Amino acid sequence: MATAAQLTANRANAQKSTGPRTPEGRDASSQNNLRHGFCGKFRLFDYEDPSKYFALLAGLRDEHKPSTPTEDALVERMAQHLWLANRAQYNFDLVGDFDYSVPDAVAALNLWMRYKTSNERAFHKCLAELLKLRGETRKAENGFERQKQAEAAEARKEAAEIRKQELHEIRLRTANAKIAALLTKNTAPVHSSGAASVSEHNIPESAAAKS
Repeated sequence: MATAAQLTANRANAQKSTGPRTPEGRDASSQNNLRHGFCGKFRLFDYEDPSKYFALLAGLRDEHKPSTPTEDALVERMAQHLWLANRAQYNFDLVGDFDYSVPDAVAALNLWMRYKTSNERAFHKCLAELLKLRGETRKAENGFERQKQAEAAEARKEAAEIRKQELHEIRLRTANAKIAALLTKNTAPVHSSGAASVSEHNIPESAAAKS
């Protein structure tokens, strides 16, 4: 356990080291992690062709056709991880020309292989996330589509019931009209005066003379 004197000395030493103070020093310090470009923010090196990277990105976008900002971000990360995996392979091939008996060469080979493997895994992880997101979106869309189909089927069923009821009422009114017509015809009055006058004209003359 550190003594009080040691803690005081550590604090004093920490005050003496505050990092680069000049703009040039800060710029140089910011590039410390860019020796190989596998840590920190993604960037292209001067020896790399930007058109090839953007062609890779365009190809992945054309293949997966991202339709949301999240999907597009996943596709962009896939392009970056694939590019970094290829960069690691490039560096691995360069070191591979060295003598494997040199400890630094072996350490470099192991380093590039780790970066290659880790970026390939990251690529497939982004791909899996994209496919999972697509599956959830498609599932939600299918559920919404099934709901719409069910509602449409219910609407058609209700319309068919209404039409059936309307046809039933039309047939019922037609039947009632026929019944009313028949009743009117059967209960029409008989004109007896007309019938009597006809019979009178048919009386023989002899019968009329006898009377």
